[in-house]
Amino acid sequence: MIARTTLKRTVIASAVAVAGAGFLFSQTANADEAETLGGMDVVKVAPYEAVEINDDWSIGLLPEGEQNYVVSDPAGFAEAVEEAKGLEGDDIDPESISLSTFLNTEDDSELFAGAWRSDQGVPHITVTPDGQDFGYGAQPLALEGEDGWGAYYFDPAAAGVEADGYTVTATDDEGNVIDEVHVGAEEEK
Repeated sequence: MIARTTLKRTVIASAVAVAGAGFLFSQTANADEAETLGGMDVVKVAPYEAVEINDDWSIGLLPEGEQNYVVSDPAGFAEAVEEAKGLEGDDIDPESISLSTFLNTEDDSELFAGAWRSDQGVPHITVTPDGQDFGYGAQPLALEGEDGWGAYYFDPAAAGVEADGYTVTATDDEGNVIDEVHVGAEEEK
């Protein structure tokens, strides 16, 4: 069973399936690397392309709607895309990010994913565990031929981190904060 907690309005009313294989992106980093990582380079994807995050999760971007993306297990991508085509998407404010937490209740693995929107280009997105002064790069995605929006994901288990809360920060190329969202036990920052 897959469940999720949503901090901002998300694309899909419930976790749905994403099938097919895309790319596998490692989120592994240690503290020394994370201080300088600052975010990962954007991966351009085709509409409806399944991007495999790990054995439990895949993500895909849709051209329909506003900041529309799909996250769920790899088994039912076609079904998930069809369901998401009828949805509006995140429709987040300019220069902002959304954040959802996806939980696989079978193994308690979690995934953070959301949309980003910026006229300044693809933001660097970092995830900082509460109590740490460094963050880990989240993987930004964008549709081929589209500018100004995309999605991102971060797999805490693949990065080897566990915390009661996390802050997701989007910054521009000069390190200026575009937006910041907190999830977890501490009060929203």
